[in-house]
Amino acid sequence: MRRARARLRGGGDLAEMNRRADQRGIVLVAVLLAVAIMSVAVVAATSLTRAGISASRVEARLLASSFALRSGLEVAKAAILAAKPEQRLFFDGSPLRLALGDGIVAEVSIRDAAGLVDLNRAPLPLIEALLGEELGAAEAKALAGLVDELRGAAAPPEQQKADAKPAAMPGGTAGKPEVPEAPVVFRAVEQLSLAAEAGPAAQEAVARFFTVFSPRGRVNPFAAPPAVLDAIPGITQADRTAIDGARKIRAWKANGAVMQALERMKDYLAVEEPAVFMIGIRLEAGPGIIAGSTARAVVMLGGTGGLPFRTLAVTGL
Repeated sequence: MRRARARLRGGGDLAEMNRRADQRGIVLVAVLLAVAIMSVAVVAATSLTRAGISASRVEARLLASSFALRSGLEVAKAAILAAKPEQRLFFDGSPLRLALGDGIVAEVSIRDAAGLVDLNRAPLPLIEALLGEELGAAEAKALAGLVDELRGAAAPPEQQKADAKPAAMPGGTAGKPEVPEAPVVFRAVEQLSLAAEAGPAAQEAVARFFTVFSPRGRVNPFAAPPAVLDAIPGITQADRTAIDGARKIRAWKANGAVMQALERMKDYLAVEEPAVFMIGIRLEAGPGIIAGSTARAVVMLGGTGGLPFRTLAVTGL
């Protein structure tokens, strides 16, 4: 009897021990789960802190790069103002390596906008010839035809007539036929590629050699890329040599070969005082900036309110 009671009591103690062991196991699991959650929370908080610090650093570098690009733009404007008007003709987009201060170095280029072919004003034979050099005759003819079509559609009715009325001169005499201002059909060179659904080669050619900011339809040969000069109808190797020689010494008025070339190709070439400039800036190196950052701007001499420049377009700032 006593042995039976002892066995019963021993069995109850064992059950109690098992129950307590189960409770300790549950507590241990709960503690381990809490530790795991806290570890995840700590890791997440650390990651967020690091991400925030990295984002702040990136923002600081972006801001520093933006200020550096603006400094490059102002340096380019100062260079334009410092140059004599006859020397501005030779701004051909050649890169200049300049120190912007605080150890920041940038590559700056300036080009007279008349060095490129204007989609709104340039003669169609020039547009077709330049496109033909890059794309081939068939595609060039199609794109030039589209330019002609869009220009014709945008021209006012009086300009679409074959003959223009002579302009009245002082004293009641008649002068040369009045040439109406060319309508602005293209406000960005990309419009031609989009309208023609052109491929990558055509898009690149249009972006490199055409503009919509030239104040005239004829090209300044001293600011033109080689491909643009090669496309001028009637140009010869002797003309190219004379133009390149004048560009090197930055003087042309006493060069008879250049003068003859300008007269012979007066429908396509003209040397007139520049008014619009295309500026490119590329950051090369420096503390706190993002090397390789770029910006572009098109500025026009003679701003409003006494300012020396008027900004026509800007990207990257």
